[in-house]
Amino acid sequence: MKFYKISSVFIAFCLLSCDEKSSSNIYLYSFQKSKAERFLLEIKKENHNKLYFYSNKKDSIKDLNIVYNLEKDFLVSEKDTFYFIKKSYKTKDYEYKMYQPKTIKSHTITLVFHKNYGLLSSSVWGADFLFLKDSLSSFKNEAIFKEIMLEKNKIYLE
Repeated sequence: MKFYKISSVFIAFCLLSCDEKSSSNIYLYSFQKSKAERFLLEIKKENHNKLYFYSNKKDSIKDLNIVYNLEKDFLVSEKDTFYFIKKSYKTKDYEYKMYQPKTIKSHTITLVFHKNYGLLSSSVWGADFLFLKDSLSSFKNEAIFKEIMLEKNKIYLE
């Protein structure tokens, strides 16, 4: 009986801690390069935030860290804070929200994000990226990115 109680506590602890941290491989596609780069995405929940660590084993300079505030729905990177702009991009699995900084500088940066997936796309003048969990053809990547750009540009037409 004592073993059963200890085992139950251990299993409950494992189940609860599994929800707190996860990791997966991500393929980063850039339209300036023909080959995808592999990243490891680690997601960790802390208090009212979810932390997303994108690490490149070959080049740590390319690492990216993003914090998502679960209560107030905004993103923080090393460079800026991004706010939901009431636009989204829908796939069969998720509805990704679009985020931009409050003040637009020389070029608008748009992040396409879902709290369970992480980044799907990062778009700024001349530096556009897709963050995918699957390796897809360049044709499919371009089609996804064009769909995202159409949704993003609707922002300026309304």
